[in-house]
Amino acid sequence: MSYHRTFNKQLQDDLLRTFLRGLNKNTTTVKPCLQALAIAAFELQPSTTKFLGEIVDKLSQIMSNPTIAGYILELLCIIGSIPALYANFTDDNYRRVFHVPLQYITLHNRPDSHAGPAGKESYALTQHVLILAYYQIYIWFLALKLQDRPKHIPYITRHLLLANEHYAQVDEPTEVCFDWLARFTYANAESKPRMSSLRESVLNPPGSSGEGVVASKSWVFGNSIITIKTLRHSGWLEIECRRPSGLSTFLCKLENVAALGLGEQVTGEIVDAATEAIGQMQNEGGNDQDAPKEGPPSDAPKIPSGLLNPSSVPPLKEMELDPSYFALQLSPYPDIRRASLRGRLVPNDDLLGRTLRSLDRVPVMDFHKVGIIYVGPGQIHEREILGNRAGSPAYTHFLDNIGRLIRLKDQKDLYTGGLDQHYDSDGQYAYAWWDVIIQMLYHTATLMPNREGDDQFAFKKLHIGNDYVRIIWNDSGKPYRFDTLATQFQYVNIVIEPHSVGTVAAFTSDAHREEFYKVVLQRAPGMPEFGMIGEFKIVSAKCLPAVVRQTSMLADFFAQIYVHTHHDTTREEYITPWRARLRQIRMFKSKLPSIPLEEQAEGILGQEVARDFSRSY
Repeated sequence: MSYHRTFNKQLQDDLLRTFLRGLNKNTTTVKPCLQALAIAAFELQPSTTKFLGEIVDKLSQIMSNPTIAGYILELLCIIGSIPALYANFTDDNYRRVFHVPLQYITLHNRPDSHAGPAGKESYALTQHVLILAYYQIYIWFLALKLQDRPKHIPYITRHLLLANEHYAQVDEPTEVCFDWLARFTYANAESKPRMSSLRESVLNPPGSSGEGVVASKSWVFGNSIITIKTLRHSGWLEIECRRPSGLSTFLCKLENVAALGLGEQVTGEIVDAATEAIGQMQNEGGNDQDAPKEGPPSDAPKIPSGLLNPSSVPPLKEMELDPSYFALQLSPYPDIRRASLRGRLVPNDDLLGRTLRSLDRVPVMDFHKVGIIYVGPGQIHEREILGNRAGSPAYTHFLDNIGRLIRLKDQKDLYTGGLDQHYDSDGQYAYAWWDVIIQMLYHTATLMPNREGDDQFAFKKLHIGNDYVRIIWNDSGKPYRFDTLATQFQYVNIVIEPHSVGTVAAFTSDAHREEFYKVVLQRAPGMPEFGMIGEFKIVSAKCLPAVVRQTSMLADFFAQIYVHTHHDTTREEYITPWRARLRQIRMFKSKLPSIPLEEQAEGILGQEVARDFSRSY
C-alpha cells in the first residue's frame, strides 16, 4: 500500500474491497485485514474514506470475537486520529462508531465473560482492550462538533447503563466516563488550567505581600470538590472544581460594587470629591468644538451631578465578600432539601487540605514517555549508539513530524518525562505530542548532551533506559538486536530501517517523497501480540511519523498494564489516573461525619430547614 502512487484509483479501491471482505468470522483472515486497513488509513486515505461506513458496519458485526477486539479498537483509534477520513460523517455514522466500543464494554461486563479456562487469555491484554474501548468513546466524542455532542449523550448513557445492569451500582470506569462526558459535552476546555497573566495579577498584585487568598470554603457536589476563594483584590473570586477527569479554574469579578458604604450620609467631603472628578472630566473635554465659550460664572448652584453617574466616582469602600455568596447564587435555593442538590459544606481542616493536595498530585491526563535512539552506519554497541548527537537528514525529517519541539526550561504546562526543567542538564529541547487527554514526551538521545566524564552515557540511559517503549532508527545496515540497550525495562522496540532502492536514499536531503521504510515491532519474550505492525510493515516516508506515533502510544498503553500485572502473571486491575482521582474523592466523602436527620415542624415552619441557607453555605 505504501507504493500506492503506482496504482490507479480503481486498484486502490479494489485493495480496500479485498480487505473489507476479509472482515468475517475467521480470525485467520480478520487479523491481517485489520492490520492492513490500519496502514491503509494513512496510505490510502481517499479509498478508506469511501469505504469507511462499510468498514464500521463490519467492525460492529465481528466485535463479539474477543481475540480480535483489540485490533478492531486500535483501528478505530487510528481512524479517529485522522479527521480527513470522517469529515463527512453523519450523526448515524457516529452512533455506529460509538456502538463498537460500547458493545465490547457490554461483553466484557457480562458475568460469564471471564469464565473460560484459566490461563487461556491474557489478563493484561483484556485490561488493555477495555481501556481502549473507553478511549474510543473519548476520542470520537471529541471529534464531534460542540453543538452536536449533547444529542449523542442519551445513546451513550443508555448503553453504558445496559453494560452495568448486572452490577448493583455503576462501576468505576463507567463512572469516570460519565464524569468525562459531563466535562466535554459543552466545552473544549483543557483538563487542567494554565497560569494566565490575569490570574497572576489578581492573585499577586504589584506591591502586595503575603497570601492573595482572603477566605476559602469547599463543598462536595456528587463526585466533585468545589473550592471557592475570595481574593485580596476587592470583588474577585477564584473557583476550583476538582473532578475525576480534571481540574477547572474560574476567575470571577463581582460588579455589584457600591460607591458608598451602607447607611452612610452624603458629606461635604464626598461632594467635593465628586465635584473634583467632574471638573477633571470637563477639563479633559475642553478642546471639543461644541464646548461653551468662556463667560461670567453662572449664578446657578453647582450640582454634584457625578453622584448621579456612578462611573464618575471611584468606589470609596472595599467590598466584603464571602465564598458562600457565589455558591448560593448558583444553588437551586430554596429547593435545597436534598443534600445532593445543595452540596455539602465541608470543614476547612487538615483532612480537606490533605485531600486537595493529594488530588492535585494525580495527573488529569494520560502521560506517556517513549525513547528515540539513532543507530548510525556500522554501529552495534550501546556506547557508540548513545553517543550520537545527530542523525541522517531522513531521521531529522522524521523527528520534525513526530511531535512538536518544546523548550524544557521552566516548562510547566506539558509533561517532560523527568527531564530537567531548570538547568538544561538534559538538553534545551525535547519533542512532545499532546491533545486534550494525552501527553507524550519523547526522550530523544540525539537532543541530550554528552556530559564530560560520562563515558558510558549514564545520564542519557537514566531516561531512555527506563522507557518501556523505544523507537530505534536503524541506519547501521545490520539487524538491531532486542537487547542492544541493556536495561531492566525492555518491553517494546519499534525498529525503523530504510527500505528504499539504494543505501544512499537514507542520507539524502530532499523531501523524501520516494523513500520507504520497514517498520518492525520487537516484543519482550512472553509479551502477547498486539498492534497493527504484525510481523513488519512497509511505510512511506510521508506517513512514517504518524504511523510510528500511534504505534508507540498504543504500545506504551499496553506496556504500562503489562508491567502493572507483573508481566501478565497476576490479575491485578490497572487503575487509570482518572479512576485514582475518583477513588480519592470517594474516600474523602466517606470520612466526613454523617449528617443527622432533623425533624421538620408542621405547617409553615416545616420550611425552616430548607429556607435557612446558612446551614449549607
